[in-house]
Amino acid sequence: MNYRKGDLPSKGLPDSWQEKRDDNNTLLQRRYYGADGHAQLNVDYGHDHVGAGDPHAHDWNWALRPPRQPPRSLTSEERQLQYNLNQEVDDNGKR
Repeated sequence: MNYRKGDLPSKGLPDSWQEKRDDNNTLLQRRYYGADGHAQLNVDYGHDHVGAGDPHAHDWNWALRPPRQPPRSLTSEERQLQYNLNQEVDDNGKR
């Protein structure tokens, strides 16, 4: 799989997530990892991707090539989780 400089790794700690931020500490992406440590979901911020909205999601399916799938809109549960995480980060001064 090809990676661009600054991409989050496709494998991480099992059942974890990582963030990608720009030089101004603006959130660009969250990547969620499954129980096996492989990327499971990206949530991208800061741009609308073919009408999927901002933020939007990319599922990962490791049985397909490429594993990162086309964009889709967030589900209501995913949207609420992102809101909660963003509030938690703000409340803890991590931004």
